[in-house]
Amino acid sequence: MAHTSPKKFFLQVKSEAKKVTWSTRKETIMTSATVIVLAVLIAFFFFIVDKILDSGVTSIFNPNTHIAIIGGVIVVIMACIVLLLGAGG
Repeated sequence: MAHTSPKKFFLQVKSEAKKVTWSTRKETIMTSATVIVLAVLIAFFFFIVDKILDSGVTSIFNPNTHIAIIGGVIVVIMACIVLLLGAGG
């Protein structure tokens, strides 16, 4: 294996760094905003799914509730939707 002197190595690094295409400030801000918005939307989606599933499971295992069957149906439907969305992506 060939050894490169430290001076030559840093010159090569500097040369390669000049070839990099850096994002503009506007591109960085837009990309960051997109990531933040999507993260919030996905978090909200899973919050809603969690609340629906929680409600369904609670109604299934709570014998005092008269909507246990509806809760069970909701759980099954939401599970199918989540599985379909997962399989589609």
